[in-house]
Amino acid sequence: MRNNDHPQAVKFYAKEMEFYSKLLKENKSYSHSDRATLWFNKHTNNFGLSFWKPLGLLLSFSIVFYFFVLWSFLDGYDSKYWKNIFEFLNPTHKVLFINEYHWSSWSYFLDFLFRIIEGLLIYQTIQAFRKYSRKL
Repeated sequence: MRNNDHPQAVKFYAKEMEFYSKLLKENKSYSHSDRATLWFNKHTNNFGLSFWKPLGLLLSFSIVFYFFVLWSFLDGYDSKYWKNIFEFLNPTHKVLFINEYHWSSWSYFLDFLFRIIEGLLIYQTIQAFRKYSRKL
């Protein structure tokens, strides 16, 4: 019989995943993808318990990557472009929204890498917000 105690069920699920990750460390027969998935979920949203972790990581990665994108421009770093950081946070931003035609290959690479990380962290945030709608 179910008691529909979702908050406790979510906490139990997180403890279960913690135990499973410890089991993976001891037993080398599990795949690397299982280990990577568990590691990523633990360190980005604590198995769905925290939405603050991915938001903090997203903000941190945004500042760091934006700084490196600004440094990678062909004409050098210019602090006047910091006003566009909020547009950089938009995953569908246009590439040439700052310093139009002075992007180097490193600028494009860093922008692409940031979009991948940003997408993963947005997914982790959504996963943490949906923790009570999940059927456990």
